Amino acid sequence: MRRGNASAPPRVSGRQGQRDADAEAQLSRLGLVLAVLAVAANGCVQPDEWFQSVEIAARDVFGAKIWTPWEFGGSAALGDAVHEPCRSVSFPAVAAHAPLFLLRLCGGSIAWPRLIMMIPRLWALVISILVHDRLLGEVWRAAGLDDEGVRVARALRRTSWACLVLETRPFSNVYETFGLARTRPAVDAREDRRESASRSLAVSAQALCARLAAEGRSAALGAATAVVCWWRFDFAAFAAPLGLYCVASSSKSTAKAIATGLATFAAGAGLLVLGDTLYFNSIDGSVVVAPVAPWRNFLFNASTENLRRFGLHPRWFHLVVNAPFLYGPLLLFLGGARKRSPFGKALDASAVLGLAALSVAPHQEPRFLLPTACAVFARAAPRVARLKWKRKFYMFWLVFHLAVAGFYTTIHQAGLVPLLRRVGAARGACDHVAFVGTYLPPYSVAGPRAGAELFLHDFENDAAGLGRRVAALKRELDGGAYGRCASRRLYVAVAAPALPAARAAFPRLGAAVASFAPHFSGELPPASFSQLVLGLYEARF
Repeated sequence: MRRGNASAPPRVSGRQGQRDADAEAQLSRLGLVLAVLAVAANGCVQPDEWFQSVEIAARDVFGAKIWTPWEFGGSAALGDAVHEPCRSVSFPAVAAHAPLFLLRLCGGSIAWPRLIMMIPRLWALVISILVHDRLLGEVWRAAGLDDEGVRVARALRRTSWACLVLETRPFSNVYETFGLARTRPAVDAREDRRESASRSLAVSAQALCARLAAEGRSAALGAATAVVCWWRFDFAAFAAPLGLYCVASSSKSTAKAIATGLATFAAGAGLLVLGDTLYFNSIDGSVVVAPVAPWRNFLFNASTENLRRFGLHPRWFHLVVNAPFLYGPLLLFLGGARKRSPFGKALDASAVLGLAALSVAPHQEPRFLLPTACAVFARAAPRVARLKWKRKFYMFWLVFHLAVAGFYTTIHQAGLVPLLRRVGAARGACDHVAFVGTYLPPYSVAGPRAGAELFLHDFENDAAGLGRRVAALKRELDGGAYGRCASRRLYVAVAAPALPAARAAFPRLGAAVASFAPHFSGELPPASFSQLVLGLYEARF
C-alpha cells in the first residue's frame, strides 16, 4: 500500500491543477480589490472602531476636540470605570496614531474628516496583506500544509468577510490576530538558524521578533505576548499553548526557557506600564501610575452588570452563532483524521483554549473570535483542496461572505458618516445633534466644527424618553455647560424604527431636514425595508 501525507490532496492532472491554482489566484485578487473598496465604505461594524483608537489619535495628532471614551479615563461614568483608564495607549499608537501622524506629515488636518476615517482602515489593510498574510503562510506550513493547502487557505481568507471588513478596521481584535500570527516565527526561530534568519528578515515586523529571539525563542514569545496582552487580555489564553510548545521544543533547559520568557514578558509589561503612565500624565496630571491595562480590563469584563449595557448573551453563543457566522461553510471541513505537526497541534489547542476563555464572558461578538482564524483555515484548507466540486464550493463561499461584507459596508449603520458630513459642513450657529436608536458617531469624522460649534449627544435607544432627555439637555444649556455654544438649535438623528416612539415622547420634533439610506441599526431592528432610513429632524425647545 502506498503511504503518504494524510493532509496532502490527491494527485490531479497538471491541467486541472493549473486551473485550480488560477481560480485561487483570482479569488485572492478579488479579495484584495474588495478590501480596498471596503476601506472607503460608510458602513460601521461597531463603535469600537472609532472610540478605541481613532478618536484618541485624532485628539493627540490633530488637536481634535472629542468626547474622551471611558476606557481612556473619559468623564462619562460607565460601570466602575470612572476616571480610571482600563486600556493601554500602545494599541491606538500602532493602529491610529501612526497612520494619522503620517497623514499630518503629508499636510493633512482635522479638516479632512473623510481621510481621518479612511487612513487607519487603509493602514490595517496594508498590515493585513503585506505582513499578516505572509506570516500566516509560515504558520500554515509549520502546521503541516503543503503549497496547495496554503494557496487554498490564503484564497479563502482573503475573500472572507472577516478579512474584507473586520481586518480593514482598527479593532484591537484585529491586531490581536496579527499578534497571534507573529508568535509562530518566534516559536520556531531556532529550528534552522540560517533558514530562519533569512526568512525572518524577509517579512516586515518579524525582524523585531528575530532580534528579541537572540537569546532564544522564549524571549521573543514572552515580549510579543506582553504587548498583545496589553491590547487584549484574552490573548493570554491563545498564547498559552504556544508558550508550552516553545518550552517543550526549546534547545535550552525547561527552567531556562521558562525564565527567559517570563523575564522578557515582565520587561515588556514594565515598559508598557511606564509608557501608559507617561501618556496619561500628559493628559491628566493626577495619574501617578497607570493601571495595569489587562488586569483593569479583566476586572471590568468580569462583572456582568458592567457588560449588561453592551448586551448579554448565553455562554454557548460564540460556538453556536458567532463561529458559523464568521466562517460560514468552512466549519463543515474541520473534522477528519489528519497528520498534524507538533506546532499544528499547539495551534489547534490555542484556538480551543481561546474559544473556551472567550465563552466564559456573557458579552460575545463575532470579531472576538478572529484569533481562531489561523487554526480554522489551517485545519479546513487541506480538505477543501481535496474536494471534487471545489469550484462550486468557492461559488457558495463567495455568495455567503460577499453578502455579509456587503451588509456591513453599505447598510449597517451606513447613514452616520453622510449625516455627519452634512452637519459638519454647515455654517453659522452652533448645533447640537442627539442620536436615538443608532450608534453615536465620532467627533473626529465631523470635521473642524466638532467640539467647538457642533456637539453630539448619545440618547441611546431611549426613544420613549426623548422628551425627558431634551429637557435635561436644555437645563445643561441654560447652565452654560457649552459656553458660547448654548444654542437652541437642536437636531435629532432618529433611526426609522424609533421614530413613532420619539414623536409620541416629544411632539415638537419637526419635519425631516434630511434622510440617509440605507441605514440598518441592530439597536432597534427595522420591521420592513422602508425603515432602513436614518432621519435628521430639527427639534424645537
